[in-house]
Amino acid sequence: MSLIDDPDVGLPRVIVEPTPGRGWNDAIARPLEGRARVGCERVWRDVRRDDPPPEASFLHAGLIGGETPRVELCPADCVYPVRVALSADEKRRLLANVELFSGLSPKEIDAIVPVAQRKELGRKEELFHKGDEGTQVYIVISGKLKALTTSEAGDDVVFSILGPGEVIGEVALMGGTPRTASIMAIDACELLVINRRDFMAFLKDHPEVSVKLLYVLAQRLKRVSELVEDTLFLNLPLRFAKKLSALARAYGERTETGVRVDLKLSQEEWGDLVGATRESINKQMRAWTEAGIVSVEKGYIVIHNPHELEKLAAGVLL
Repeated sequence: MSLIDDPDVGLPRVIVEPTPGRGWNDAIARPLEGRARVGCERVWRDVRRDDPPPEASFLHAGLIGGETPRVELCPADCVYPVRVALSADEKRRLLANVELFSGLSPKEIDAIVPVAQRKELGRKEELFHKGDEGTQVYIVISGKLKALTTSEAGDDVVFSILGPGEVIGEVALMGGTPRTASIMAIDACELLVINRRDFMAFLKDHPEVSVKLLYVLAQRLKRVSELVEDTLFLNLPLRFAKKLSALARAYGERTETGVRVDLKLSQEEWGDLVGATRESINKQMRAWTEAGIVSVEKGYIVIHNPHELEKLAAGVLL
């Protein structure tokens, strides 16, 4: 057994036990307290027995939520991001900030804290695929994802962008049907996941949350209807300007040069959002760049003239 502690950052201790027959190459780790670092520990401390091999001075751990984590030894030059397992207090705070649970008392939120587990996705990692069984609901804590479907020819249509505070997977969960769309992370994401049985039990005891969930479903239906209407009835400049303006309101960040849309998307992905080809998006971006309306900086669209873009979105010709 090895006790790992890092006094420089005040980390709680972690017990690491070798797996029978495989030793330290496939160990089991568990925190002595409710939290523990996830990633590479800088040093092994207080080794009691079965010393690890000298070349393995770092520990790649997987302490996530309440799961029994797996760890493996890795070289000293290994670099992994540092993450911390969520405590009950942190989950309580995160859930309280989600619109779906607003208005609930701390005691009522406590009912869902134990069954909400942390999940992380890397950039462009898929959460689930269209047609998968819907057994869990997800709440976005950080990062952004996209809901999409793919044709037999391999063309994507993006229904919506999902950000912090939004609920994912409620359609299949409530209807008992397969997933109606695929969900993919645009950037690194952190979510809370709740199993269907636990979520349905919570809704039964808190009908006011069910009413809010109906509102979420109605908004999703409205988005899909608008997407179909815009694709059929609006030309590309108008629907691209409309989509870009909406995303700037949701994810825009003020900079010295304008409003930076915090979505790092390729021209092909922007095309998927508005039902256009990459070539059409490229052509439109060139025209707007020459007009001084937008530019691309390090992969992000920066809107230099939001007023003119809003006029374009409203159908006003420049």
